[in-house]
Amino acid sequence: MQNYLKNPSKYDCIVNIFHAKVVQKSYGSEKRLFCPPPFVQLFGDGWKLKKQLLDEQRLEEYQSKSGLIEYESPEIYGYMSIGFPTERNKKFLNFSSKNYSTVKTLYISDPDKRKFFELSVQLLYGSSCDLGTFCSSRIKVALFNRIRSRTVSTHFLHVNENCFYASSSEWSAFSIYLVDDEPGSPESEDFCVRDGCIHYGALVKLIDSVSGMSLPCFRIRKVNKQQVIISAGISEEPVSQLHKCAFQFLGAENVYLCFTQEKIIQHQVEYRFYEAMGSSIVPVTPVPIVKGLELYGESELARIDLIGCNFTAILRIWFGATPTDTFYRSEESIGCFVPPLEVVRANWHQPNEKLTEVPISLVRDDGVIYATNMRFSYKAD
Repeated sequence: MQNYLKNPSKYDCIVNIFHAKVVQKSYGSEKRLFCPPPFVQLFGDGWKLKKQLLDEQRLEEYQSKSGLIEYESPEIYGYMSIGFPTERNKKFLNFSSKNYSTVKTLYISDPDKRKFFELSVQLLYGSSCDLGTFCSSRIKVALFNRIRSRTVSTHFLHVNENCFYASSSEWSAFSIYLVDDEPGSPESEDFCVRDGCIHYGALVKLIDSVSGMSLPCFRIRKVNKQQVIISAGISEEPVSQLHKCAFQFLGAENVYLCFTQEKIIQHQVEYRFYEAMGSSIVPVTPVPIVKGLELYGESELARIDLIGCNFTAILRIWFGATPTDTFYRSEESIGCFVPPLEVVRANWHQPNEKLTEVPISLVRDDGVIYATNMRFSYKAD
């Protein structure tokens, strides 16, 4: 754990699933393919480390059994499916020579009556190492919505290496913020967020959810029959899912960054793990997701509850490099007593450091580490 905490980015394997929050239902024999198409992206140096360890392990086993030197290194691949994966509905994910894979043939058929669903992503190394099945966020099925057929190839806005560009195979998920006041400069990174729904004519800011890169402030406009609707002030009509809209540059009323309707409903889910004790013989899923931390009591009686999902009874809460006796309550709640600061400092990789804040991690009983975005702050001495 100490080695991991020194440099988590060296060890973490990160799985990102990008998808739309809403998809169209197909009727009759038509196939309304998901747009933008869902794709899976693998981040983190941990994938290289995992492959290296697997190669060493497999090569040793192979040579001991066959006595041969030649060995074919296993590659990571996977399958994506709507709902529970079966042999019939699985779509192949090919990661050869790249860190992402897109599925362009998914659709909700006419007989399918579900109103919501999740995408399932199964990842494997070779034929014997099953990493597990990762699920997307819940996706809504839109009924009776028909979009005019496209006459040109669809391209998506994508962020890569700190640049924005159009891609036919990759796309980025953006968070849209309602801006309180018009900034002094459209290019300014500083802006005030306003609560409430986004209406047409309002000022908005688009920020890439992975890199944090942002576009200038825009004024969002409604598009109807290929025409941008210009209205004075802010309209009473809110921006809704599957609406077609355009983004107008400030100070240049005839210049737009145009998006098709899907760009306001993208979503992603991220999973992060590290197999600290070597490749696990069981899948690393379900990956626990921590959404909140609640503190109760103080001094020796202080305890925390972690709120989230996918918790199991074989998880322990760690304060930095210090494990705790963890109480499992449900798949959505686990807790523990807060260990004394002097104990946490003694176990830290720099014991003499005046430590007052530590990261919170979850560790499975077979050594799989799941990082969280939670930190715990002790009162200063």
